[in-house]
Amino acid sequence: MMFPLLKVQKGAICQDESCGPFAEKASWIILGIGLVAGLVFRLRMYLQDRSFWLDTANLANNIVEKDYQALWGLLDGDQSAPVGFLLVSKLVGSFFGYSELSLTFPAFLFGTGALILFLFLAIAVLGRCVAPLAFIPFAVCSTAVYYSGEFKQYSADLFFSVLILFVAHRVLRKRFSRSGIIAFGIVGLLSVWFSHTAIFMLSGTGLALFLNALKEAGLKAVLPVTLAGTVIFAHFIALYLFQIRPATVESMYSYWSMGFAPVVPLSPETIDWWSRTMIGYVTYPLGFHGYGVWFSLTALLFGVVYVGSFMRSILGLLLFPVVLLVLFSIFHLYPIATGDHDIHSRLLLFTIPIAFLLIAVGINGFARLFPRPLLVTAILGGLLIYSPINHMLPWPRFMRQEMKPLVAYLYQYLSAEDSVYVYDRAVPAFCFYTRGKPVPFVKGTTVVADELPKDLRRVETRKRIWTVISHDFTNNRGVIRRELEAFHGPVSSKKFPGAWLLWSRSPIEMQGQSPASK
Repeated sequence: MMFPLLKVQKGAICQDESCGPFAEKASWIILGIGLVAGLVFRLRMYLQDRSFWLDTANLANNIVEKDYQALWGLLDGDQSAPVGFLLVSKLVGSFFGYSELSLTFPAFLFGTGALILFLFLAIAVLGRCVAPLAFIPFAVCSTAVYYSGEFKQYSADLFFSVLILFVAHRVLRKRFSRSGIIAFGIVGLLSVWFSHTAIFMLSGTGLALFLNALKEAGLKAVLPVTLAGTVIFAHFIALYLFQIRPATVESMYSYWSMGFAPVVPLSPETIDWWSRTMIGYVTYPLGFHGYGVWFSLTALLFGVVYVGSFMRSILGLLLFPVVLLVLFSIFHLYPIATGDHDIHSRLLLFTIPIAFLLIAVGINGFARLFPRPLLVTAILGGLLIYSPINHMLPWPRFMRQEMKPLVAYLYQYLSAEDSVYVYDRAVPAFCFYTRGKPVPFVKGTTVVADELPKDLRRVETRKRIWTVISHDFTNNRGVIRRELEAFHGPVSSKKFPGAWLLWSRSPIEMQGQSPASK
């Protein structure tokens, strides 16, 4: 049978012996297609070579301007990232140049590594025949794909999340072998250098291993598991006290305060927050849309119930990290949302391996309630993967703020007599793309619409005034245009994806000639 009843057996939750030869071969084909599709999506995302935007440009400027030692401390631009990720990015940039492709390459490697490793994890946890239910949605998950081509550390979070789950499950399945526990310790020591969220996975899976060892293997297994956990925890505390905490900008704590999970008072607003949170979670980072939101959410909740009822040997591995995450958020130690009633949060990308495993368990368990479970599973599996695949196929995708072509256009038509004003949120990307050929400019100091006219008047009136705008979600460019028109006459503009260039028109332009006529 292609998708047999999930059953606990020494750490695994599927018996492949009940999967016939034809179904097993079909499963391998599906997994192979999913792997190729996932690799193609990630490579396509990486090679799209998008411009750096506000956050990524801020991080890139730190990599370019700071030496290795300085990267251990506070970063400029309210940025924060694991020091291991920063040092590797600096190393790659030093050898291959500080281009988008070079700086994004570590993220691409981590994203691709997570994909390949999750294939092995899904097979190990679910069995070959059930694994496609978890692996295919993971392979085409738009958020995982996006961060494989984004200069941020979130694909490293995802990679080490999968790796920790894989090693912890192997420890459980091999009945706490010495080599498995040593491997868990090594992964634990390494992961906290590259991923701040790895501590949730290490703590949750470590606690699960400890309880399983206490119940099934006795003191012989409890002692090495405890020793490995103690070493990992002590190492993390030292790293936190001497690097992570000192390198965290104080403003980050207030900035993310809106992302903490509310519990009390238990009010309609709190219930509404949690309902929106769950819907937002399956939308992003899981990547489901339309009917897929409710379908995947139902399967996820059914999977949690199923694991809690029938798969208690791996219950902790899948649920303890999430429980710890929620507790930390409740006590205002880790945000799980990026805004009020909004969990469109990259901060939770590391949890998606758990979610997809639980969704697969839920679908397979639900299908077993019907007389023809194979047919039901095939239908439900098709419905599950259609939503994320349909979301990923259109291209190009995820264009943010294309400063690179904007700067190229400005270089082409800018004259020595012109002045340049750069909107506050556009400054980091503008500085990154003009670092090789600096352009004198007036730096914007505000994003408040009422203050923009005064800010613009700081610009010296010359032949033309160019204004560079990006990361503008409140239509401040309209305020800037009106100000330019009021004091400098007609205004021309050129739009790029997520970025705008406005300039006061010279007399020659007003006669119909191009900006190139200086």
